[in-house]
Amino acid sequence: MRWKLLVVFFTVVFIGVTTHTSFSQYQVTHLSTENGLPSNGIKGLQWDEKTGFLWIATEAGVARYNGISFRIFDNKTNPALGSGRIVFARKNYKGKIFIGGESGNLLTVEDNLIHYFFEGSEKARRDYNHYAAISASDTLFKKCFANPWNEKMSSFSTNKLLSLSDTSLITFARDGLYYYSLSTPQPVPVNTGRYKIAGAFSIGDRQFVIDSANRLYNFNRRNNSVIPIPLFKNNGDLFVFNKENSKVLWEVGMELPIIIQDGKAGEIDGVNQSFLRANLIAENLPENTQINNAQYFKKGKYFFLGTVSKGVFIIHQDELYPKHPAVSNINQLNSFYSQIELPNGNIITNEGRIIGDSPDLNDFNIGIFFYNNVSRINDSTITFGRFDTIFGYNLRTYRKEILLNEKTAVGFAIVPQGKELIIAPELYFNDDKEGKPVGIIRYIGKRPVFTAGNSDGDYAMLQYTSTGSGPHFGMFVHHTDDVLETAYDRNSHIGKLDRGLNDAAIYNWLVVDMKEIPNLP
Repeated sequence: MRWKLLVVFFTVVFIGVTTHTSFSQYQVTHLSTENGLPSNGIKGLQWDEKTGFLWIATEAGVARYNGISFRIFDNKTNPALGSGRIVFARKNYKGKIFIGGESGNLLTVEDNLIHYFFEGSEKARRDYNHYAAISASDTLFKKCFANPWNEKMSSFSTNKLLSLSDTSLITFARDGLYYYSLSTPQPVPVNTGRYKIAGAFSIGDRQFVIDSANRLYNFNRRNNSVIPIPLFKNNGDLFVFNKENSKVLWEVGMELPIIIQDGKAGEIDGVNQSFLRANLIAENLPENTQINNAQYFKKGKYFFLGTVSKGVFIIHQDELYPKHPAVSNINQLNSFYSQIELPNGNIITNEGRIIGDSPDLNDFNIGIFFYNNVSRINDSTITFGRFDTIFGYNLRTYRKEILLNEKTAVGFAIVPQGKELIIAPELYFNDDKEGKPVGIIRYIGKRPVFTAGNSDGDYAMLQYTSTGSGPHFGMFVHHTDDVLETAYDRNSHIGKLDRGLNDAAIYNWLVVDMKEIPNLP
């Protein structure tokens, strides 16, 4: 799956009768050399939300992770890297991902691949301060590359850039804050008075700093003032830093900084101007592990951690929501054959019952049970069967309509295909024409990626395969040799192949002529 970082969401519904409890748990995935990572030494992480790929810079190449497998870029497959040892993976304020190798070569991610960024970058070999402003504007980066920051500045790997504009920035070095602009040849120290600055981050257009005692301050560039600002937990309690076991991670490209402490991680938001708030995003963080990189995919609730020597950890939060019937009694069922989530979060069961904390009868008020299969055919419509009728129900207008008056089996199936619905009535499986995709859905439950047939009886099956998303392949074997096999052709009475030949080019199906197959016995 292209997680695109696996952006796969799991929802589990518990149907309870008496207790009302919310559950949450965290699943931890460990990526290392044992399952395909080129090295456990992580030099940078970048999450590309547009494509769903996680880019991992390691000491032995770059890995692009899609949630299932890796694609490795090293100096053998990508000579532009110049060296298999990667030094950094950074984003600039426009979201472009840059990757730098030990050779000094600078590359960028485009079209899901790595490309050489510009000629001449190799002169930065082992002098990475050429790249010190790479996360800022193109204007400042070019200036810095031509005249790299001097040795008094901290290591490139620890620099944090707080962009003020396209022509100026604030950067944090080991001994404090510095100001850099088109008019300053080198970064100029910023006077923050008695405060010993140990870190910095941005939230929107606001800048913040951290002192050596892990106290937070609002930094005002206009007058270089440093004003204390408290950090609260989501429950309103004051967040108390554990100096020996706390770390704030932030870099350009992260929407919010992340605080890590005591095996937990939280996003720091600045919604309120007078205080900051830490919102829990992950638990069960690995112990005794030095963490230097972090990325958070909020929509999917995926938290990525890059470590110095133990690879990458992916922590995903699953939420379990209990649902309860409107009326509880000793005869109340607590399990059902099928159910679908309604727009307000309630559940409709195969017996037509509403399960939810505050059910609204208008959401689904048919008053009768229906057969086991209940299907959602689009965002607003579900289908269900009742004796001799198949119904459609609009979840937004609360209206029911009859789709088909025909006796249905308990396990009837409905397969959406374009603007049409393929409905399997009482016959459980008809291995011909439109019955084939119905059988595939019923017994396999997934759209195939490869199907092959030899007559128009297979047309619907190939069409179903070829109209899905993702890679697919369809093939017709044209029985033209009646010596080897019964001939199926346009005018055959049995096994006619006419429509398939006409539409093969439309769906890009391969047609194999039996007479053209060599060495058949």
